[in-house]
Amino acid sequence: MARRAAAVLAVTFLAAVGCDSDPPPVIEVKKKEEAKADQFELKPPVKPAKSEPAAATLLKEALDAHTGGKPDRLDRYKSVAYTRTGVMETPGGNVQSSWTFDLVWPDRYRLRTKLELAKDGAAFTQLDTFALTPAGAWQARAEVQSGQQPAEKRQRMAMDAEFARTLKAQMSEDAVLFLFPLADPATVVSRGPDETLNGVAVVGLHVWTPALEYALVSFDTKTKLLARVVYSGREMATSVVKEVVVTDNQEFDGVKLPVKLTVKANRQNKGDWQKLTVTPGPIDPKVFDTP
Repeated sequence: MARRAAAVLAVTFLAAVGCDSDPPPVIEVKKKEEAKADQFELKPPVKPAKSEPAAATLLKEALDAHTGGKPDRLDRYKSVAYTRTGVMETPGGNVQSSWTFDLVWPDRYRLRTKLELAKDGAAFTQLDTFALTPAGAWQARAEVQSGQQPAEKRQRMAMDAEFARTLKAQMSEDAVLFLFPLADPATVVSRGPDETLNGVAVVGLHVWTPALEYALVSFDTKTKLLARVVYSGREMATSVVKEVVVTDNQEFDGVKLPVKLTVKANRQNKGDWQKLTVTPGPIDPKVFDTP
């Protein structure tokens, strides 16, 4: 997952990257009091020269559980269009949100967000687009009053380098949630801690992938399905410890993918993705130049 995004997503990505010279709109919802976050560090162990056999076996079992024993099925998600919907936490409170993504690994990514907001007593829809391409990063915004059609043309603006790094981190997080980096031959794993997560026993692996340089990845000991990913990510152009907790997986054409997600930064909840629609397949490169 908005923020983002979630989901997928850095979930505070939109608040950071979506701001222009105008003040942000007032979100007319009851503000939620946030508990002070517990600050902590993610301390990776020394990366082994090659995967530990026991850890590699556990990872293979997990990938087999997700793919019906056919991990090559994950390759289809290296080019994929998908939408996540859920509730995002903003500075003004919780907001229903829908985020649409186009991803072509490893260098093309477009995120389009839709937020239902209010400003000066009038309801409106805020549409933002953020994109990474080999030629650079850009963003665009449109605000549409309720009942009106969005403008077909939106002005593109260059994206700040720090915010582009945040978007890149979001892309890497999304890639791992589609699992294909875990099946990459370059991925290295070692044994991590066994824990209990929301009452469920999980097995942990230290994972170094082409997507996330390092992540602590946990799998349900019974189902072998992905339960959590913890890594050093970004929120509001700031480095944080990101945590994505998976509460439900759903099968798409023989592959079980994480669908219901809770995204946290430094242990503070940032949003909950509740639904996923996904369409793998080739994506026209022109999409990544279109707001």
